[in-house]
Parts: sequence; structure tokens; C-alpha cells
Amino acid sequence: MNHTLIKRGFLLAGLINLAGILLVTQGLSSPTIMLADPAVFSGFGVVMIMLWGLAYIGTAAVAQHAVLLPLTFALEKAAYTLNWVFWLDSHSAQLPAILEQDWLGGAFLAAYGINDGLFGLFFAAVAIRNWRAARLD
Repeated sequence: MNHTLIKRGFLLAGLINLAGILLVTQGLSSPTIMLADPAVFSGFGVVMIMLWGLAYIGTAAVAQHAVLLPLTFALEKAAYTLNWVFWLDSHSAQLPAILEQDWLGGAFLAAYGINDGLFGLFFAAVAIRNWRAARLD
């Protein structure tokens, strides 16, 4: 994994968090995801997701050397992925109604864990790569 790929991966993760949450919430005006999972997607939770996005973007320039930051991001993405799995397990029957009411919000709830899981694996791979490189120096 080269420096350019790492930097672009962090930038992409950040942009997805920022633009994605604004798109899904229709500029923070749609309450669909907030009502469906208020523990994670409250107004405060949505703002925190955007702040995580800024953290990814801010880390992009130094990500090829960092170990703890990408590891922290991997753990954060694991938490969101696990929450998604548990939410789907107990709320999947509600998804058709949510999709009918708000297709974008419903699609997000049906799939956001896949995105978070993939970026979690990316962040973990960067942390492992950088840890190994630091041990060799």
C-alpha cells in the first residue's frame, strides 16, 4: 500500500462521512435515521460523524506514518459496524416501511455498516503496515 493510496483512502473516508451524512439527512433536515436509531444518529451523533470525517481528512497527510490514529479509526469503524449488525438484527422488519417513507434514509440504514466495515479494514491495514514499518526502522 503506497502513500498516495493511503492519503486518498483517508480523504475518501472523510468525504463520505461529511457529504454522505449531509446527503442522507438532506442537509440535517430529515429525521429518518435519527428516529430509526436515536442512540447513534441523534442530532449530536450526526455532528460527531461529521467530526470523525474531518479527523480522517486531517490525518490524510500524515497517515502513512501514524499507527495509533488509524488504529483508533479502525476501532471506531468496528463499533459502528457492530452497532449496524445489532440494529439490523432487531429492526430489519422495519426497513421496508422506512424505505417507503424515505428511500435514501432507508438505504443508508440497510447498508452503512458495509461501508464502515470496509473502511475499518482499510484503517486497520494502514495501522498494521505502519507499525511493521516502524519496527523495521
